[in-house]
Amino acid sequence: MKMPKLPQETRSDLVAGVAWYREADWPRVKELFPDADELHDSYAEWLKSAEDSLKRLKRAGVVAEPFIIDIGDFLGWCLVHGRRRDAKARSEYVAEKLRLKHGVRGT
Repeated sequence: MKMPKLPQETRSDLVAGVAWYREADWPRVKELFPDADELHDSYAEWLKSAEDSLKRLKRAGVVAEPFIIDIGDFLGWCLVHGRRRDAKARSEYVAEKLRLKHGVRGT
């Protein structure tokens, strides 16, 4: 028996966190992150790209929430967790912070 195709559900409780930076922090981002050479040269270039990414995610039906990374807090988080200050760590940091913000238990 063939199962009917169900409509895709939108999970409003699932949020993709997006690392976001303040313009004033951009020089420190470029100085302190070991993968800074993979980031845009200027904050304006990064911001345009980040905003375009948010638009693409929204069009794809993904609920994305920018989360401003506090550089000092992030550096401390990396030390506590024994992590490099790279993109993977930034993603995990943002995910953890958004779970705390929304009161969601971690996995």
